[in-house]
Amino acid sequence: MNNVEKYIVPRDSSEEATFAVVNVTYKEKNEHLGGFEMMTAIKSAVTSWMKETEAGKAALEESSCDFNIGDLANVGDENLNLIASKIDGVEKIEIEVESMDATSDWWNFDTLLFDKDELRPLIEKINEESHAK
Repeated sequence: MNNVEKYIVPRDSSEEATFAVVNVTYKEKNEHLGGFEMMTAIKSAVTSWMKETEAGKAALEESSCDFNIGDLANVGDENLNLIASKIDGVEKIEIEVESMDATSDWWNFDTLLFDKDELRPLIEKINEESHAK
């Protein structure tokens, strides 16, 4: 296991597909937090940063007091490093946001990428063999 853990933070919306990839570099290889624990640690660190720094207060104001992962991605490396330093065991946080305007009903993660009708005989054979085991 390496020192970098990846957390995916999706936006829940049918109008757009947006998610953040949060890469956290840990100081030690065995210091990985689960997703909920990392979100809680980031919330605590951001809260401290907002209380203690002018940049944090300005970021809260600029977000109309609606500061989220997209806003955090735009605070700059210096502030992101300061926030990371407030989380035990964390060396660095990097955030990349990906977005597209619309989601599709016709292609999602679970869309089969083969023609079921054309492969029906092969699928039936595979199913028969797997049930026979």
